[in-house]
Amino acid sequence: MIQFVKKCDRWILGTGILFYAIGAVARQMGSHHMAFSFLSGAGCGLILVAVVSMFIRFRSPQRAQQQEIERKDERNIQVRLLAGNVTFLVALLIMFVLAVVFLVLDYSLASILTICAMAATVLVFSIALVYYNKKM
Repeated sequence: MIQFVKKCDRWILGTGILFYAIGAVARQMGSHHMAFSFLSGAGCGLILVAVVSMFIRFRSPQRAQQQEIERKDERNIQVRLLAGNVTFLVALLIMFVLAVVFLVLDYSLASILTICAMAATVLVFSIALVYYNKKM
């Protein structure tokens, strides 16, 4: 699992550098579109997450091993699953409220996109549920 975490850190770092570079180059070329500022900020955030994760792992291998043990603990797995379920339901509720607000404000495109996001979320959840019920 530690090898997987190392690969994830590298991917996160690479993605962060790519996002930051795209945003920075676009800004240097004179584009002031909000998406490029967002990419630069998201890139910086991803770089920071990856660097901190690598720093913790390299600075204290014992701590990384302890985190691995805690990650595999059955109680912690159940707590994460329950927290994920609550988060899923709250996210659906928030998307529903947003869709209603967009409809009231007569932002039909935003409302349709929000409803599509809700449908996609439920579809992915349903597919994952069927898959893991057959697998386990």
